Amino acid sequence: MGLDLVCGSLSIKMGSYGYVHVQRWGWLQAQKLYLLSKASTSVEREQIETLFRPCLLSLSKFSPKLDYDYIRRHLQSYILPGVFTFVYHSDCEGYWTPEECQEMIETINILRPFFYQVSELRQEIEKKSNIPSTTTDIHDEVHDGYYYLEPIFQHAIQHQRLIECC
Repeated sequence: MGLDLVCGSLSIKMGSYGYVHVQRWGWLQAQKLYLLSKASTSVEREQIETLFRPCLLSLSKFSPKLDYDYIRRHLQSYILPGVFTFVYHSDCEGYWTPEECQEMIETINILRPFFYQVSELRQEIEKKSNIPSTTTDIHDEVHDGYYYLEPIFQHAIQHQRLIECC
């Protein structure tokens, strides 16, 4: 059981529904780390931490606690479009457009170095909290420099096809 992505003849297992939530948490964490890397003062860094704290509470046994309403109301103007597209997408919406895939690819290219840090952070949290590892749910998100969903996003862009979530 879980979420699969299909675009024409290409399909990728995104992971269990819990893992999809972990991925959303990871994209928000990467966005926060990106903004922190751009902050020039301790006041700016504290503002970023304060802004993201309500939606990045912690990992729980089944999934991170994400406050989607807070994200929509308070973070949408601070986060990259691809992060909002990925995080705020409902599993029930059923598809991503080629334009949305382009947003997500552009965002992955910006956040790529931060995805590695997020993966390490998640593993550290899981270890300290005795939470079963989510990394066994599916392969590492970033492997050999590529985010695991990039091929299907690229396929959708190249062939101007929808990615179906099923």
